[in-house]
Amino acid sequence: MTDRFNDMPGASYDDDDLELLDALLAEQGADVGAYTPTIEVRARPDRIPLSFSQELIWMLDRATPGLTAYNMPMARRLSGPLDVAALERAMTEIVARHEILRTRLPAREGEPEQVIDAAAPVALSVVDVANHATPELEAERIVRERGRVPFDLAGEHMFRCTLVRLAPDDNVLLVETHHIAFDGWSGAVLLDELAAAYVGRELQELPLQYADFAIWQREQLAGARLDELMTYWRAQLGDKLEPLA
Repeated sequence: MTDRFNDMPGASYDDDDLELLDALLAEQGADVGAYTPTIEVRARPDRIPLSFSQELIWMLDRATPGLTAYNMPMARRLSGPLDVAALERAMTEIVARHEILRTRLPAREGEPEQVIDAAAPVALSVVDVANHATPELEAERIVRERGRVPFDLAGEHMFRCTLVRLAPDDNVLLVETHHIAFDGWSGAVLLDELAAAYVGRELQELPLQYADFAIWQREQLAGARLDELMTYWRAQLGDKLEPLA
């Protein structure tokens, strides 16, 4: 159980990888210098758009009620004395720090938008299985079941937390997120920041939020630039592709 809870796949790319990617795109005729790579804090419009990747996931979720394919449950075994109040304070700090973790994605006039709610205290859902006949198996069952609960993208935040208590000094922390707000790299960032906040270490202020990226992306991929990219990919993919099942 410990290994299952603590495995975290990851990936990293260095400057050489990114330079190679630019070179390969240039060989294929893609103008990699035609956009502004610097993302800056944007004035927030009345309607904050989703990024393109978010909008695709949002559309799939709307088309498939109860979809859980994009749930990202992450469980960690916590051994040793645990200050639950300090953990809740750390969770609260992380959610206040990252707007995307307190963002809902409702539709207005048929179009999705990001609605960022004010920061609020995070309350852990605590489930005590210490007196269960098989605490380890019960903890695994809880993690599996909760990881399959769909998210309401329009009505709730993409962040749920449960603490499963096997003993006072043996706990499993389950963090449930959704891929529309989270990815594999995010897991390592969250755990590092959560550990720092738990011990009271000050976290450096974030220069950007995900909404800034989404606004920037929409500005960059619009008009003539978007038409150029669409033309490129239509030429690459052709018009005789079989539709996906």
